[in-house]
Amino acid sequence: MATAQLQKNHWYFGEGAAISFDGGTPTTLYDNPLTAQTQTSACISDAKTGELLFYTNGYEVRNADHTICENGAGIAGNNATDVLILSDPFNEDQYYLFMIHPMGAWPSTHLLVYHKVVKNDQGTFTVTPEEIFLTAGNFNKITAVKNCRNGGYWLLYFQSQTESGFYAYSIGPKGVSGKPVISPNTSGIDLGAVGDIVSNHDGTQIAVTDYAPNGSVVLLLDFDKKCGVFTLNKTFTTSTPEREYAYGIAFSPNNNYLFVTYSVGRSELWQINVPGGNETRIFLSHYSMNELQTGPDGRIYISTSNAGLPSPRINVMHRPNLLGFVDIKHEQNFLNLGSGRSSNSHFPNFIQDYSEESCKDQYPEFENHDLCQGDSAKLLLKNGFVPEGDYYWRVHKQKISDLEPQVHFNNPSIDTAWFLREICDEWDSTAVVIKVNAMPRLKLSDDTVACGDDTLHIQLPEIEGATYKWLPPISQSHKARIAEAGTYIATVDNNGCTDSDTLVLTTYPGIWVELGKEYFICDNDSEMVRLDAGEGFAKYRWFPTSDSTQWIDVSRIDTYYVVVRDFRGCTGDGGTRVKRQCPHYIYFPTGFTPDGNNLNERFGPIGQDLISFDLEIYNRWGECVFTSTDPSVQWDGTFMGVESPADQYLYRCHYRGLNAQKKPVSRFVSGKVILMR
Repeated sequence: MATAQLQKNHWYFGEGAAISFDGGTPTTLYDNPLTAQTQTSACISDAKTGELLFYTNGYEVRNADHTICENGAGIAGNNATDVLILSDPFNEDQYYLFMIHPMGAWPSTHLLVYHKVVKNDQGTFTVTPEEIFLTAGNFNKITAVKNCRNGGYWLLYFQSQTESGFYAYSIGPKGVSGKPVISPNTSGIDLGAVGDIVSNHDGTQIAVTDYAPNGSVVLLLDFDKKCGVFTLNKTFTTSTPEREYAYGIAFSPNNNYLFVTYSVGRSELWQINVPGGNETRIFLSHYSMNELQTGPDGRIYISTSNAGLPSPRINVMHRPNLLGFVDIKHEQNFLNLGSGRSSNSHFPNFIQDYSEESCKDQYPEFENHDLCQGDSAKLLLKNGFVPEGDYYWRVHKQKISDLEPQVHFNNPSIDTAWFLREICDEWDSTAVVIKVNAMPRLKLSDDTVACGDDTLHIQLPEIEGATYKWLPPISQSHKARIAEAGTYIATVDNNGCTDSDTLVLTTYPGIWVELGKEYFICDNDSEMVRLDAGEGFAKYRWFPTSDSTQWIDVSRIDTYYVVVRDFRGCTGDGGTRVKRQCPHYIYFPTGFTPDGNNLNERFGPIGQDLISFDLEIYNRWGECVFTSTDPSVQWDGTFMGVESPADQYLYRCHYRGLNAQKKPVSRFVSGKVILMR
């Protein structure tokens, strides 16, 4: 017995019916307290030990000790049409309990809901009180297979009438998906009520019986456990009276054969060769053979009823992996459920797929790239990924259909190339980060000459994160100062993107231009002054005259400046001032009136162009009442802050100035001045 199939080790079903497969041999038990004549049941045992965990008839959920689980009473009334228990592979000691219950008589809308069942510390179970609604429609049977893509399950059913088709809900790490995968019914047959829906033992094929008269149908479908898609494989139809109302169905453990019961009146059991499609009748009975269930011992069990009444008799096919009645070894009344007990025409609903193979997506892996501006890169796979569906790249807003394209990158950036591929009618994306580093472009300087004490200041483009190297090592940054003659090499490295440039610097002595300290002219003269920068320079530039000659003649008082450049490229400059210088003039008034009328208020000389000046004023008693060395500072008629009296005063003045020949001369003058009030 496979370890995973220990989940099927105990069957509690029907009216007080129970079978245990402990030890590998089926034994009837008489401890099932469930007597309600429900249409369905489900059980689950520990996958490692085979010990019973809990079971349900769609009305009550009971622990292994047959006590009702917490919140396990009256969960769906007594009218559930199917139930299924699945262990949660992502949460130990947690289970899903799925149920279908109708809102009225068939074909009214049915509800598909589920509860979570959690194991307590005491080893009993609690049913979550809230009923989680999944969907509503015309369906009455469910099964499940492994989801090889996420390690969970696919919950499966067929829906007739509105939105007819085969439905698959994914159950994964985040729980039950709210959106099903829907596959259309391409058989051309509008199935009515489903007799049963089961999978083979690796979950790759699904069989559905049509519980209908006059041409009952069995559909065999292939199932994609990765994407949840049904595909019609074969359709088996019959119109013989004995083969109406196809009901029970089961695959042989080796998946080569499919067994079907036609279960009204004189019932028949048929064997279908799955690969070839040929059919063989195994048994014809005068009673009804109803639901089929594969046991953990590899046998297929058959529930029965007689004249529409529940029966305690269980038939069996001992060797369902073989072909034909003789080899199969069909045995009637193999088990008797006991007096007053019956299967009520069904067995517990179990998952049949206990396979462990994985079809998890292989995700593409690409190298991230660190490029230089202007480089091309081939986006290469690292892990041998082979896409199963459509795919394309999205790079620079362009769509590229190559699996490993060559892409050119012109601009520095941190770019993302997206690889998109189709998986199960959905698009999955993988990001490839491509860092395009700026490619340095170095130009040290157009200057290759330094003159005198000049220093060459160089500033290269600053790139964040880049390293700069100079030879000789005059700097470690993007800035450098060069003053000595020699050969200089600068290199910048931006994450492997490098550039360099060389500068050969020649130095020459400085240039000095001597124009003379200062020059003098009188604004009343017509004379001019020649300013000469000296000969032998390639260029001259005078300011403020803008002349470009060796010398200039000026007649205006101003500051003059010249810049010269020699034939080696060195520059020099010089400057001078042209000042005003005229013959002096001086005159002293004979009186003044400091009476506040702003006329003749002060006494002093009237004159200009004096080089030096010294004035003294005395009263009649010989007291010096005023002195000045500035012709513009004159006497206001006071002495020590007190108004001097009206009187005659003596002044004496020494001064220097230029004569008519512009020669400096010294003079002394004295006289009298009258202060009048």
